[in-house]
Amino acid sequence: MSRTAVVHLVRACNGLAPFVRFLDAYRRGRGGMDHDLVVIFKGFSDETGLKSHRQALAGLAYDELRMPDAGFDIGPYREAVQKCTHDHLCFLNSFSVPLDPDWLAKLHHHARREGVGVAGATGSWESHSSDWYRLARRSDRSLLRRGWAAYQGLRLARVFPPFPNPHIRTNAFIASRSLLAGLQWPRAKTKTETFRFESGHHSMTRQILDRHLLVVVVGRDGIGYPPPQWMESATFRAGDQRNLLVSDNQTDAYAQADPAQQAWFNSLVWHPGQS
Repeated sequence: MSRTAVVHLVRACNGLAPFVRFLDAYRRGRGGMDHDLVVIFKGFSDETGLKSHRQALAGLAYDELRMPDAGFDIGPYREAVQKCTHDHLCFLNSFSVPLDPDWLAKLHHHARREGVGVAGATGSWESHSSDWYRLARRSDRSLLRRGWAAYQGLRLARVFPPFPNPHIRTNAFIASRSLLAGLQWPRAKTKTETFRFESGHHSMTRQILDRHLLVVVVGRDGIGYPPPQWMESATFRAGDQRNLLVSDNQTDAYAQADPAQQAWFNSLVWHPGQS
């Protein structure tokens, strides 16, 4: 058994296509280091539904975990932390696609640096509460809509810190299993609870920072960027994302958007004061 595992979440409701995209990229570049592949099959009700997904894995050595379709992404991640015995776990969600042959080695290098708690492929400064306050300030919205947005911002401020709210996105990240096992994980029965674990007052990132450990975003260039440099790292919704190490549906949406939409996406993550 390797000391590092890549844990890939596969949801039945997403169909086969995202899994095939991941496997195509995975076969082109196994990450540049020794590891075990662990596939979480989530929400598959019977063996028939799993057949095509297992066929897609032909020729690859892997272990699998079966889980019900509950807990969004965070629930399966938490269970994998409890069941796996590897030193480091690298989690990839259903839409994650590695973009570099040595993607895992680059993440792992920084995760093992002294003083680093977690290394991720993308990070954001976005705040869900500040997003609503921003809508409340827009003059092109009716008074009723602005009032509703202000109410939502006030409500969510109890859950999410204001901008800037640096957090590692949970689409692709690596950390030691011992560190992850010591975190407080939500029950993740609602989408808000999953967002809270990613970017709330008691997020994964903030729990790690509270342990006086660093969080870094790792680019395709192999550099580990601290939070103040994330916008300039050209990884998530900035520029042409040319330095992105692992893509997902959110980075794809940005890449496929027109310039006006890209400006909007960019402003949500890095410049919430802009309209």
